[in-house]
Amino acid sequence: AESEEDTARAAMIRAMVEGLAERLRTAPEDADGWARLARAYDVLGETAKAQAAFAEAIARRPDDIALLTDYAGSFLKDRASGVLPPPAFAATVDRLVALAPEAPDTRWLAGLAAIQRGDDRAAAGHWRALLARMDPASPVAAELRRRIEALERD
Repeated sequence: AESEEDTARAAMIRAMVEGLAERLRTAPEDADGWARLARAYDVLGETAKAQAAFAEAIARRPDDIALLTDYAGSFLKDRASGVLPPPAFAATVDRLVALAPEAPDTRWLAGLAAIQRGDDRAAAGHWRALLARMDPASPVAAELRRRIEALERD
């Protein structure tokens, strides 16, 4: 059960987020404001609103790798339910590959986008390149090896 303090804090956060959203309606060129709003909506679990705000921020800063990475990541929130990311996910990942092909997040996301396109071989290639830059003893590396082996088995 939420305490009165938690309820008051949530209401204050909601009011701040809505205030920022209202300010951006009158000052839409504020890319930093859109990025803050996107991340706030993301924290609140309002994925659709977060994605809309990320799109606004990216329209103003199309080469911002952190924004593009966070935007692409927002499409993966529904993965557990089996919902495939929309075409905007692949387009965002393609932009990341063009801007920062060797970034670990880019390699990971590029592998997921390749799987979505049905190209398991390309996915394994992206993830092998990522694996080569990781500590081979790490749990993440072990998981990545498992995923690569599964792709190559199918």
